[in-house]
Order: sequence, then C-alpha cells, then structure tokens
Amino acid sequence: MGDNAFVATHDKVAQLINGSSSFENAQPIAQTMLDLEHTFDAHVCLAGFTHRDTFEVFESTNKADYQRNDLSLLDDSMARAAQLSLKKTDITRILRAYALMCTPSERLRIVAGHHSDTLDRIRKKGPIIKADEASICLAVTLNSQPGFSLRLRSKKGATLDVDSIFSRIESNLNGTNIALFHV
Repeated sequence: MGDNAFVATHDKVAQLINGSSSFENAQPIAQTMLDLEHTFDAHVCLAGFTHRDTFEVFESTNKADYQRNDLSLLDDSMARAAQLSLKKTDITRILRAYALMCTPSERLRIVAGHHSDTLDRIRKKGPIIKADEASICLAVTLNSQPGFSLRLRSKKGATLDVDSIFSRIESNLNGTNIALFHV
C-alpha cells in the first residue's frame, strides 16, 4: 500500500485494450469545442445517449467532466437538453430503463409525469437550457442522430452571451455532421 502502485482490474484492462481514446463522432466538433473554449473562456462538453440508453460525456475540454458517471436524466441540464431532440416514444423507452436504476424520488417524478411536463416547458422556451448565467446547454444532432447536447460553462463564473455563442456555434458547424437542434 505504501508504494503508490495501482492494480488494474479485469474490466479496466478490457476497456484500455478495446477502448478508443476519443468518441469517433465527436472528431468533427473537436475544433469547434476548442474554438468555443478560447473565445468564451468556457469549458465545453459534448454528451449524449449511447446505444445502451445511458447518458455519457463523450468529449470535454475539462478533465473533471469525464469523472462524472452519475448524470441524472431528470436533473442534469445536459441530459435534459439532449432529450429535447428525441421523439416522445424514445424518451419513454429511455425513462423506463432509467426508472429501474434511479432514485425513488426520480422514479416518482417519471411516473407522475413531472419530467414530461418539464421537457414540454423547456421546448416552449427554445433549444437553450440555462443552468445558470454561467452555464448553457444546447441540443445537437450528430450524423442526423438526435440525443446529444453541448454544454458551455464559464471558467470564471462570468455571464455567457447566449446569442454570441449560438451564432458562433452555427457558423463553425457549417459543413460538419453536427447541427444545432431547433425546437
């Protein structure tokens, strides 16, 4: 214990051997993420639903985002933004699976329809979710596939100019396989 050595378990070794160092669909947005980071002095994070109906961080300019594996589909602004681009039937399927592993209070909100009401209210406001003045999330599609979001969070807690960010993202994404989702 005193030698500061680590032991890799079988599942971690398999991830290292079989895993990719980067989410392949995020490559076209990597330069845009770096541009947004420098232009707005903000951490930029791309997250989305996987084929296993889980919500994960795929790429981020902040290492701390990769350590978050407890993203709530109901409370995390990135997860809510990603759900804006999904069909209601897809949301229902995902929430059924999520209800088996979420907290009892989250399960109650799903069953009672509170989460659906929240998504409907957000849709009426537009494609941007403001967690606070220093953080925004946008619904995006990759390869015409819905269920992804892009979050910008100010590094210094400064207010983010949503209009400037929105137009900068749209101009950078022209000609890529990524598009902002308009509700």
